[in-house]
Amino acid sequence: MAVSLLQQVVTIVKVVTKIHMIIARFIMSYTKITQDEFANPTINLIGLPVSLAWKGYGSAIFLELGDLLPYENPRLRNKKHGQSCISVDWDWRIEDKRHVVLGSSNSGPEIDSQISMLEGANVAKIAVVGNIPEIEVSFSNGLILRSMVMHNDDPQWTIKICDDKYASVTRNNLVVTSDDANDTESDEESDYSSMDLADQICQRWGKPQITPVKGNCRFCEWYVRIDGEYSLLDFGVCANGESGLDGKVVNSSSGCPAFVQEEI
Repeated sequence: MAVSLLQQVVTIVKVVTKIHMIIARFIMSYTKITQDEFANPTINLIGLPVSLAWKGYGSAIFLELGDLLPYENPRLRNKKHGQSCISVDWDWRIEDKRHVVLGSSNSGPEIDSQISMLEGANVAKIAVVGNIPEIEVSFSNGLILRSMVMHNDDPQWTIKICDDKYASVTRNNLVVTSDDANDTESDEESDYSSMDLADQICQRWGKPQITPVKGNCRFCEWYVRIDGEYSLLDFGVCANGESGLDGKVVNSSSGCPAFVQEEI
C-alpha cells in the first residue's frame, strides 16, 4: 500500500513538473507588444519582394517574402518558403485606390489564379490598425492587403519575422512568439502537406475523356466545378445526361462528344 501511494505521489510530481516546464517555456516565448512597438520586429520586412504568393486551405493565403529556401522537412523537399512570410487564414481583401480586386469571399479557383498579382511587388509598409488589431500591408505596385476577422475570435493573421519569430494576435493582444520550443509544423508546412495529398488524388483521378472530343469540360455548360483545394480546383462533375461521363468526376481538360459550349 505504501509503495503504491509513493508511486502515485511520484507520478503526480512528475506531471506537475512537466506542466510547470510547459508554462515556463510558453511564457519565455510569448511577448506582448504595443501597436507603436509593432514596427520594430517587422522593420526588416520592408523592401522585401513577394517571391511567391499562394492559396492555402480554404481562403488562407501565404505571401513568401525574400529569397526562397528549401524546407528541412523531407516531405516538403519539392516546396520552398521565403525568408519571411505574411499569412491570413480567413477573411481578407486586396484593394487598389478605388476597388476591391480580390477577397476571401471569391471562389477558390479565383483566389488560386489571381493571388499571384502580388508576386514581384515589394513590401512598402506594414501597419496594425484598429482597436481589434488587423494588419494593413502596402505594396510597391499600389495594392493593399487588409485582414478583417468576421467572427467572434482573434484576427487570424501571422507574420513570420524570421525562422523562429512570429507576430500575431492572442486574446486581442499583439504578441511576438518564439517557435524554439515548438516541434509542431508551421501553417505553411501543414498546407503544403495537404497540397501534396491533393496532388496524389489528382494523379489517381487522371483526365477521363471519351473520343472524339468536341471541347474541354471547362468550357462546357454541363461542367459543375468542385470548389476544392489545391490541384482539386481543376476538377468538377459532368451533369450532361447525354454524356458517358454523366455523374463522374472530370478534369477541366477532359472532354467528350456531348460537349455543349457554355454561353458567355
